[in-house]
Amino acid sequence: MNQKLLLDTNSLMYSIKNKIDIRTALLSIPMTFKIIVPKCVIDELVGLSKTFWYASAALEYSKNFDIIESNGIGDDCILNMAISMKCFVLTNDRGLINRLRSKNIRILMISQGKSIIMK
Repeated sequence: MNQKLLLDTNSLMYSIKNKIDIRTALLSIPMTFKIIVPKCVIDELVGLSKTFWYASAALEYSKNFDIIESNGIGDDCILNMAISMKCFVLTNDRGLINRLRSKNIRILMISQGKSIIMK
């Protein structure tokens, strides 16, 4: 059975800056995932792409995954979606990680070795 995995803005930009293919990196985790990008992440990337090249590249990369409607902005959007969808979140954002942990949301992180680890 596929687990749902939400990508946040941080994970998409981090994967671009560090040349990491998220699908390939997920092979190190012993489960399969349906990868989802909330619309709030797309909106954030659109704004950041005016300033950062890697946000533009992350915006393009996000088209490889399922994009779904969402409510809210930023970390609040990710947190609320993770709770309502009962899914994992891929992020390296320390503040978001702390908020997700407080709600017992399962977290994946991109490690320095370019693999994805469960936290």
